[in-house]
Amino acid sequence: MSQFNNDKELVARVKQWNDHRREEAEDAGEHYRYVYKGVKLDPFRIAAVYGMTDPALFTILKKVLRGGRAHKDLKQDLVDIISSAERKLEMMEEDLR
Repeated sequence: MSQFNNDKELVARVKQWNDHRREEAEDAGEHYRYVYKGVKLDPFRIAAVYGMTDPALFTILKKVLRGGRAHKDLKQDLVDIISSAERKLEMMEEDLR
């Protein structure tokens, strides 16, 4: 037995659920989004503008953009940035071998 009285009610309910999911998706990562002249400036946009494709550099970029504004303080974010940069340098050395 369906909880919906007819197909129209089912379609309306699915549309309502999809709209709700879309709103949730738009809110995800809100703390990374800033709008400038109508363009969302999130880490993805900034990385694309600079042609950044390396995942290690992208990690560093995200930490720099959010430094001290999330669940970690600025000092810990700076330590993480240095650690990520050091690992990237290690990887570059490994690739030369």
